[in-house]
Amino acid sequence: MATESEHDAKRRRWPLLLLAVGAVVAAMVFLNTSPAEHTVELRLANPGNIRGLQLSWRDENGELLRSRHLRFGKSGAPRRIDASLTAPSGQIRLEVAVERDGAGTRVHRRRLRLKRGQGATVVPIAE
Repeated sequence: MATESEHDAKRRRWPLLLLAVGAVVAAMVFLNTSPAEHTVELRLANPGNIRGLQLSWRDENGELLRSRHLRFGKSGAPRRIDASLTAPSGQIRLEVAVERDGAGTRVHRRRLRLKRGQGATVVPIAE
């Protein structure tokens, strides 16, 4: 049979246990909503006549998170372009405006799910 002091000790442990569990839950929520750096890898199928790319990242509400304009010379763009974005994990929209010699500009839109700690998100751009 347990003594009264053992019961008191058990009752004192509960608040500490609840505090520890609450701290772990709060840390998990904070880590998922705090901004982190994410890498997006664009893979261009036909980069030879690309003269420019306009990249625009938007959140779920359409608010612009970041915009970046890249220009290329006569040899065109590289096949692979890494771009980074600091944002919370979650759903974003990426718009890539591809400017080509003699073909004008075409906009590609993608919905991406960014997750903290994942590798690069690969986005193929084919025409």
